[in-house]
Amino acid sequence: MKRKFIAAILAILLSVLVLTGCGCDHEWDDATCTEPKTCSKCGETEGEALGHTWSEADCEHPKTCAVCGLTEGDPLGHTEGSWETVETDLVNATETLKKKCTVCSAELDKKTTALDQLHDNEIFLFSPRQFTLRLDKKFDEMVGNYLSAASGSREDTFTCDIFLDGEGVGAFMFSHNDDAITTSQRKDACFNQILGAIEGSDYIARVLVAFIGTCDPSLSFSEVKEMASDLNYDGTITKNGLTYAFMGSDGLYVLGVTIEL
Repeated sequence: MKRKFIAAILAILLSVLVLTGCGCDHEWDDATCTEPKTCSKCGETEGEALGHTWSEADCEHPKTCAVCGLTEGDPLGHTEGSWETVETDLVNATETLKKKCTVCSAELDKKTTALDQLHDNEIFLFSPRQFTLRLDKKFDEMVGNYLSAASGSREDTFTCDIFLDGEGVGAFMFSHNDDAITTSQRKDACFNQILGAIEGSDYIARVLVAFIGTCDPSLSFSEVKEMASDLNYDGTITKNGLTYAFMGSDGLYVLGVTIEL
């Protein structure tokens, strides 16, 4: 009789548990991509896992769940484009090139190369102002330099003035088919002739070397010196699409360059 009573009590308790659940005061953790809503105390679950929210693979990242960060597979990798010029420095005769991915435009490579000429389509690529800066740079590169170049003007005509220890000793002028370049055109690539006059025989060789090196960046210093010597002797030289002329006497010298047609 006693055993039947205990069995009855257990049956009643089991029924209560079935009707009322586990009796736990649940503390629920939200559902995740892979797990349903779960009680952190008893482990009971409700509902279903959310499932992953996928972002497709791109050049640098594999297929990735935007919620939990899980990845699948590998990045697609970049698609390499061709070299493109992004900057041209005509004073230093260089250009900067970049290579980008054709899909995402990420920069893949970058390099700076030397320009081998500063004229194209019968026009100089540099402006009168850039020529002046480039010539002054060539003077600075010479050992024991005492010459300099600076922008100037004669009335409305732009000039590149040459100085010896601060004293003017000559100037270059610029023209396009014999029309002089004005001060308002000093920043424009718009000429095909340069003509200069220099006073003084002691430094004319330096001016010749700097002048030729300014016009033709493809020449080595030894080639420039050889050309200057030949020009001093022959009076006219054509090289790499440029014709140079030089003449002078009694300390007054005229030199120039024209793009060969």
